[in-house]
Amino acid sequence: MRNVFRLNRALFVLAMAALLFQVNALAAGLPTGERALGNATIEPAYNDYDGSVVYLLTPNRLAPLGPNNPINNVNPHAVAPLYLIVYPPGTPGTFNCMGAPGNCPDHGGVIAGVATQVMPSVYGTDPSAVPGHDHLVGMPRTGDFNVPWRVFIEL
Repeated sequence: MRNVFRLNRALFVLAMAALLFQVNALAAGLPTGERALGNATIEPAYNDYDGSVVYLLTPNRLAPLGPNNPINNVNPHAVAPLYLIVYPPGTPGTFNCMGAPGNCPDHGGVIAGVATQVMPSVYGTDPSAVPGHDHLVGMPRTGDFNVPWRVFIEL
């Protein structure tokens, strides 16, 4: 009876260790997708200075591709570039926004649609085949950073 108890405990410890290892392996992946928080959206991006991962907190009323974005009324010197790097079909990897609409439903489909319309020879004609895009932005003290962004789609 005692050996059975030891075997059960050993199997339980081994199963828990395997479960914890899988969680740690998943936690080490690149962040992807946007999350809603109140009346704002949080998205991962890459710092254009050193390539580190940063997070963009954008109020919904200032969403760069939103229909009511007041960017046209902002002083041009107060606007910073936000580059969206779009990848062609067949490109492997984890992107800030995966697929169309994927995990960035407020702009993923629009970006994929632009890519397929502007360069069908590279991206094809099906926006759902575009695997995703990354965000590239300057941060304070290392680049041009302002909350109002002018979006540049890099194909």
